[in-house]
Amino acid sequence: MYMRKIFIGSMIAISAIAYGAFIYILIEEDKKCDEHVVMEDGTEYDCRSVSSYDSGISTIRLCDGSKIRVPTLRIKTISDKIK
Repeated sequence: MYMRKIFIGSMIAISAIAYGAFIYILIEEDKKCDEHVVMEDGTEYDCRSVSSYDSGISTIRLCDGSKIRVPTLRIKTISDKIK
């Protein structure tokens, strides 16, 4: 009976550590600033992500965490940032 409790406790601890590691990896991946956007007027942004919607608006998440919402037609190119 005692060994069973140790086994269950160990499995819970291992699961919690694995879950924490998974969440950490997701958060770190979201922090990457690895995209480059060029607008029609020549303005350039390094950003974390660009999300475009059916409404014709795109949201650009900049590296500092701020967001810019622009009409999708104003975006000329979106590319991976050259390291």
